[in-house]
Amino acid sequence: MLARRRFLLASAAAVGVAALLAVKTGVLPAAAAGRRVFSKGESRLVQSLGEAMFPEPNALGVAPSQVDFAGVVDELLGDTLDSEIRVVFRYFLRVLDEGTELSRGTGFASLPVEARREVLATWSDNAVVPRRMMHDLFRLVMGMAWFNDPAVIAAIGWRAECARGSA
Repeated sequence: MLARRRFLLASAAAVGVAALLAVKTGVLPAAAAGRRVFSKGESRLVQSLGEAMFPEPNALGVAPSQVDFAGVVDELLGDTLDSEIRVVFRYFLRVLDEGTELSRGTGFASLPVEARREVLATWSDNAVVPRRMMHDLFRLVMGMAWFNDPAVIAAIGWRAECARGSA
């Protein structure tokens, strides 16, 4: 009974904080020049998120600075994924940044990579379901960007070829 009550209180608190932050920060900014979805600040935030999720060194030997996370995610949200995900992803970015500001005194993108990784580890905790859901959406979309990057595809060794028959 106590565990359920704690879960409900934590979930309600997380949703309340997310709603408060969304109201506090107001309307989403317009897309920056050359972007379909992200403002300049959001682009910086997405790039810093990618750097934290796929740090150096990694098994593929691809530095996160080689991957244009902001550009690829902007394209995914603008062209491929549902328009509802676009809005949700942007507000989740805002919650991540404002929450980090509240807890660490500075925005997410301003933290060193290791501190960003600590923030993401906290967000991955199952104890606060709404926060974990935000983390999982970030992981899904950022993973799509990472594995669609030409440098990562080349490092994996994957080639897109049609099978040739021996006719």
